[in-house]
Amino acid sequence: VQVVIELSTEQPVPLLALTDPLPAGLEPLDPNLATGNLAGCADCDSASWGFDHVRRRDDRIEAFAEHLAAGTHTIRYLLRATIPGSFSAPGAEALPMYSPNLFARSEVGRVQITH
Repeated sequence: VQVVIELSTEQPVPLLALTDPLPAGLEPLDPNLATGNLAGCADCDSASWGFDHVRRRDDRIEAFAEHLAAGTHTIRYLLRATIPGSFSAPGAEALPMYSPNLFARSEVGRVQITH
């Protein structure tokens, strides 16, 4: 499963943290491993995202930027379906670390995994 998140800002944002909680039944793929690029996602884990560091956790993806330039930034990453079922897909959230009055959230959704 390829996930695409677009984040747009009209002004530069310092010290931004983006968190995308993963639905149950999915786990992140590491693009540094041979199995991490199975779907041919050439832009996955790209340095052009504008983020300085990306962490893959069992339950979420985290991306951090010391200075995110104004504009639209697209993040792509791959997940592997591990168990079938219908799961809630929590929304992603972006927060500047020292500006609690600014934030962005994506929509909540559902994911259906079948055999």
